[in-house]
Amino acid sequence: MIGTALIGPSHPAFGNQLNLASGSREPDPASTARFFEQSATGPRCGMIQFARIPTESERASLTLLGVRLHTYVPDRTFLATIPPGVSFDDLSEHGATWVR
Repeated sequence: MIGTALIGPSHPAFGNQLNLASGSREPDPASTARFFEQSATGPRCGMIQFARIPTESERASLTLLGVRLHTYVPDRTFLATIPPGVSFDDLSEHGATWVR
């Protein structure tokens, strides 16, 4: 089972649910900070939800950061590989509303 989605510390994204076959999950506002505080020596796997589905240009910008978007998960969420050194602020500049 995939855990709850996470909201960025200052983003008012409550109500942006992750819709899974097992049911919807509400964001946990405290968990994004923990995700990015973890010391990572290699890429981290997670989920990124966006305000809207990224355009090809936005995806290219994320690729330049080293972020790889994989499988789509409703709503506006992608499984992703996030390299060390990329912060929530970096992702939010590209439309991310929460990360887990």
